[in-house]
Amino acid sequence: MSSTARLGIRHQLDAEQLVWTLLHNDYPSLMFPHVSIQSEIGINTSALSSTGEVVVYSVGSPWQTGRVKAWMWQFPLTLSVFGPDADTTFDLASDLYEKVVGWEFKPATAFGSVGEVDAKGFHRVAGSKEMGGKTVKSYVGEFQLTAADPFSR
Repeated sequence: MSSTARLGIRHQLDAEQLVWTLLHNDYPSLMFPHVSIQSEIGINTSALSSTGEVVVYSVGSPWQTGRVKAWMWQFPLTLSVFGPDADTTFDLASDLYEKVVGWEFKPATAFGSVGEVDAKGFHRVAGSKEMGGKTVKSYVGEFQLTAADPFSR
């Protein structure tokens, strides 16, 4: 039997692109028209978060949940929310929490679909040195996502 005939041998889920697509479908929004989505803290993150809100996402390595359902993947997701004041930043973090846990009810994207979300929620963290001492408030949330790859259709 050829090894390519095994269901477990398939292209890896592009979890980062899946998250990027879902975040950009949700933001900017009417409630948060000035949100910037970034995959890493960059040179402009501090400046952007001094006047508006920034969401920085970090996606961990996806792994298959098993051979029977080889198209299903799990991966960790960390979301950091930065903003100029604690109230607005917390409001965005709360809205983002609601959006992420609702991803399992969204239609599939070209990069897959979210089937389940386990969330720990957001907590406030001290200012990071990347913010250069500016008065930027930040919240961090951790999630575990189960997603189907786009090849499962």
